[in-house]
Amino acid sequence: MTLADKDEGWSEVNLPFTFPFYGVDNTTVKIAANGFLSFGAIPGSNWENKAIPNAADPSNFIAPFWDDLDLSFKGAIHSYHDSNANRFIVQYTDVPILQGTFDTGFTFQVILSPNGEILMQYNNLVGNTNSTTVGVENAGGSVGLPVVYNAAYLKNQHAVRIQPPLPPACGWLSSSPTNGTVSPGNNAAISVGLNASGLSEGLYECNLIITSNDPDESPLFVPVKLTVGNSAQQTVIVPVTGWYTILSMPVAMPDSSVGAVYPNHVPDPNITTHFTRGVGYWISHPTTQNVSITGTPINTLTLNLFAGTNNLIAGPTCDIQVSAINDPNNIIQEVWENSLTGGWVQTTVMKPGRAYYVTASQAGTISMNCSGTRFQANDHLRILRSQILSESPGLVISDALGMKQRLHFSVDFEQYDNMPNPKLPSLDMLPSGLFDARFRGGYGATSGTEATIDIQAAAYPLTISAENLPFFREGGIYIEELIGENVLARHELQEGRSVTISNHLVKTLRLGQTGSEVPEQFQVMQNFPNPFNPTTEIRYILPENSSVSVTIFNALGQEIRKLFAGKQEAGIHSVVWDGNNEMGQPASSGIYLFRINTGKHQVTRKMILMK
Repeated sequence: MTLADKDEGWSEVNLPFTFPFYGVDNTTVKIAANGFLSFGAIPGSNWENKAIPNAADPSNFIAPFWDDLDLSFKGAIHSYHDSNANRFIVQYTDVPILQGTFDTGFTFQVILSPNGEILMQYNNLVGNTNSTTVGVENAGGSVGLPVVYNAAYLKNQHAVRIQPPLPPACGWLSSSPTNGTVSPGNNAAISVGLNASGLSEGLYECNLIITSNDPDESPLFVPVKLTVGNSAQQTVIVPVTGWYTILSMPVAMPDSSVGAVYPNHVPDPNITTHFTRGVGYWISHPTTQNVSITGTPINTLTLNLFAGTNNLIAGPTCDIQVSAINDPNNIIQEVWENSLTGGWVQTTVMKPGRAYYVTASQAGTISMNCSGTRFQANDHLRILRSQILSESPGLVISDALGMKQRLHFSVDFEQYDNMPNPKLPSLDMLPSGLFDARFRGGYGATSGTEATIDIQAAAYPLTISAENLPFFREGGIYIEELIGENVLARHELQEGRSVTISNHLVKTLRLGQTGSEVPEQFQVMQNFPNPFNPTTEIRYILPENSSVSVTIFNALGQEIRKLFAGKQEAGIHSVVWDGNNEMGQPASSGIYLFRINTGKHQVTRKMILMK
């Protein structure tokens, strides 16, 4: 984001949804250099933070970190629409206070949701946090919710959530049990009851709210929908693109031929002529259109999955939250959607009429039910992995037809070392001629600083743009055009500028980073992978020769195993835990801690062993 005045300036952007704030629906927001967002007027001088509420401008604002910030010498502000979770994210990255430009830097986010929820997340705060204002205030400056004013409160890796008033309780919705205990790494079933007695025909919506005493976990809102009315016949509107779309039969019909379900499709006998319930197919249409399909609702489905990425499945005649899939053996790892114009993206909701590639850790059976909701231990981890990807640096690669793919990578050794590395659905499952871009090996993300990207069947020229790039004191990110091993050209990537590749012989790209150095301070990275089974790697950086111990503890603080104890030279080091205790016996699933102690420094981090 570019500001004309990097000290007192602001930029107004469109919101991807209507955001309610103190009873007013907003479609735009002003993002200020001094650490706040406003839906109203911003005075020319806004550096001096004030207590909340306050009648003076600015008002009608959200303040994650209102202080005299200055981007003149370093730091950046980015905004991003997370379309999967439907959130609007504003991130301030390494932004300093005016009087401490080279000694301070604050990285934090404010996340807006369509229901009015506000989440403020604080990643790395270097400098004085005693002179900031955090909170929200209405348009008149008469009502506000202060979190802190000029006091020590904010900390690294902490968050502040501000929620709108919850809707009245839904009398038609019940759950059992209403409370209980779940041991680390395990799951529990929640039965949901729906009672339509006394309700008129129509759609009823509510949230099942799941909370826990884990301070690191936020409340989970599970949407529940109840349709009251005649279910003998139901019509589903399915949007299709003017090319190939992964489709399914959303309702039961007497004639299951592709022509009966999608009358305007382009026949392709190499794919299928008839639908099988719960299975998806690549179906082509001549133009983008909405298809109306009427039949008997499919309320339940039971499907068999095999290990790998090539399970192309469809849901019943309702929206199915991925967290609502009954997966008793926790075999589902990712659920992929291909929108063609948006490429491969992980989804949290399965729509009727569409179909999705499911990655399964092993063969097994899953089921879906339009009247049931289930949340399992690994669902939050799956959602969290998707969120980490959406907030990490990325490339958007587009061809001349407008088809695109978003890939993610790591440039910060500490911040993104635990970035997920999902494997995309196999190219063998795609119709010939479809655009595809992925990291070598079939991955959608990489945790390294150099990687190869393979391009398939693209219409040239290609356009490449970068997003969520951090601030670089020196060096940066580049893309190389390759034919075989020969480098044709190198392009430096900058956010806001695109790179064009016109040579149709270029089917391989190389992503790299220049000017990267080992940090001159003690650092401990999150173990990778996390969660893990059966092994995980723990990496750390020593700025000087040190006596080091690496120890594993269980959630009760009991020592499980000492992985290393001895002297090590300055540099980057790693140890691997194979999931066994000191006696060589496998540890059980659950939460574990690893602690690295050098005498001068001691860091403890949490990890999850999932079997």
